[in-house]
Amino acid sequence: MSNDHRFDQSIVKQYAAIYEVPKIAARRSLTMDLLDLQQGEHVLDIGFGPGYFAAELADRVGATGKVEGIDFSESMLGVAQFNCSDKSQVNLQVGDAKELPYPNQSFDAAIAVQVYDYVDDIPAALSELSRVLKPGGRAVIADIDWGTLIWHTEDEERTTKFLKVLNEHFATPHMPRKLRTWLKGTDFVVKKVDSLVMLNTEIDPYVFGLTKIAGRFITGRHGITAEDVAAWEADLDKMNQDGTYFFSANQYLSILEKA
Repeated sequence: MSNDHRFDQSIVKQYAAIYEVPKIAARRSLTMDLLDLQQGEHVLDIGFGPGYFAAELADRVGATGKVEGIDFSESMLGVAQFNCSDKSQVNLQVGDAKELPYPNQSFDAAIAVQVYDYVDDIPAALSELSRVLKPGGRAVIADIDWGTLIWHTEDEERTTKFLKVLNEHFATPHMPRKLRTWLKGTDFVVKKVDSLVMLNTEIDPYVFGLTKIAGRFITGRHGITAEDVAAWEADLDKMNQDGTYFFSANQYLSILEKA
């Protein structure tokens, strides 16, 4: 599997910084609560990123449990393996959500957080998820609908253009609103759909990291220059200093059970 240009080594640390923000850690814990994991269970982390979910999932299933994980970024694999180095029950590898490298009915539970918005064939990914889950297996799928993103700046026209271009970063930027349609005809029962509002009224490591990732991606696309991005970042910084900063996006969590 080839590397994806969106996840090269230069931005791995920015993703890791996002995961370490206290309120992101709290959101991670809340998301895992939805799986109701038990000691000894076998759980799959689809798109493990820097490995924070995998490490904490290991604590929940205990020494008798097992955590498998796949991610399509080779750069992330090294970071995640480092973060899970003291968890012997964790096994991580490069893989594709549309072609999970596991036998049928291997897992009691699975989690996919901010993953499916990068997948270009959601029905295929759901079919694979169903295949590897045991009957009665649970899954949590959590993604931002990027149509809910608000990033207030003084130059609203520029920001509107930037956010439109940023959507090209995702294969399925509005995945949550379509997920229930894709689930029709599958063997999944939707137990619950919930939402988390991601709200920041000042720049913290979370929004700073997102700003840098967004700026890196949009630079050079549709005529957007590095100078344009620098002016946008200066605009955000000024609003932060003025006390007028506002960032918000909605993450939607679907709790599924395989019939």
